[in-house]
Amino acid sequence: MDDELIKFKTAKLANEKGYCITTEGSYKADGGMHPTSSLEARFLAPTQSLLQRWLRKVHNIDVEPYQIQLLSANREIEMTDNEYSYKILVKGIMEFVTNDNEFETYEEALEKGLYTALNLLN
Repeated sequence: MDDELIKFKTAKLANEKGYCITTEGSYKADGGMHPTSSLEARFLAPTQSLLQRWLRKVHNIDVEPYQIQLLSANREIEMTDNEYSYKILVKGIMEFVTNDNEFETYEEALEKGLYTALNLLN
């Protein structure tokens, strides 16, 4: 299993918000991938987990994807198949951001959560 790189749209926003930890890969202006050492490299492309950790350690923002659970008629909790969402917790100010969207994978939910969390930064 490999860690997912963030998508181009998220990488652009992360760079605008001050993300500057060197990564192996980066995006060029047209969205194509390049090694960070390339002269065409424009936007650093960390893994989702690295950007998630940066938001937590530097900005005190936790992005937490989770599998959606349903309460059945007999009051048992059932895990859904391929339905994920995310929540965002901003430490220190008790702000909690959640959403009503459903995603097919954990990684899709994490990507959207990371993008949303980046938008919370000034």
